[in-house]
Amino acid sequence: MDNVKVVSFHKIFNQNAYCIAQRLNTEVVNEISKPILYILIGAHVIPHILVELKKKVNCKFLILNTEHYSSDVMRNKYYITLLKENYVADYNKTNIEFLKQKYDINVLTYFWFEFIQQNEPMMRSIDILFIGSKNDKREKIEKQIKKKYARLNVEFIYPTEYTDITPILLNSKSVLNIPFYDNNTELHRINHALSCRCNVVSHSLGYLDDLYKNFIYITGDDYEPTDVSERQHYQNLIIHQVNTITSHFNWVVSQIIKEI
Repeated sequence: MDNVKVVSFHKIFNQNAYCIAQRLNTEVVNEISKPILYILIGAHVIPHILVELKKKVNCKFLILNTEHYSSDVMRNKYYITLLKENYVADYNKTNIEFLKQKYDINVLTYFWFEFIQQNEPMMRSIDILFIGSKNDKREKIEKQIKKKYARLNVEFIYPTEYTDITPILLNSKSVLNIPFYDNNTELHRINHALSCRCNVVSHSLGYLDDLYKNFIYITGDDYEPTDVSERQHYQNLIIHQVNTITSHFNWVVSQIIKEI
């Protein structure tokens, strides 16, 4: 598609941006310079610049909101202005409700964090892995897990800057999904781990439990799975999400393009 391009403003979303572009038969670009539709992921990184850039280029934006409603980003006046003045898609039902109630922003559709399926055979030396920002809750769980599984190789990694974690995931057997904010689904972490063929052990995802119950191990606060039956392959999740979320997302994009 020549009249729609995808832009990622943070390296953590580059793989997601690539997958979105592939689904739309377009490409990921590094600049906004034409009066077309740009699908932006990670727009919260430079919202003040994007507000002015849209006016200058006379283009349209579809913002993919990746941030949880508890994040400080949701109180950034430039980011809220960006959302109010453009089309918006979101990954989280609670975010959509928050944006409508708090700012009267209508979210047009869902998107999902798709990752490239990794099929390289790997000798996985890490038994249990967590990667994410540090907070008290995560450090408490780290101590509990390392004490309980003293004989296993347990790694809790708290990076201070972005790094491609795909090689680490490919070296890991199980990944813990521990939310930073209460009620956050952290689907980015889950889907990335599943794409690398890791077992994922997660807190309840609320309304998404029905979708993910056959792909991950849902547990309580102890992060000890009670259901240890074999999980379904990530490819099955891709098929489901493409048939539901992606199909509607692509339809919304086509309707926006008609307005250009």
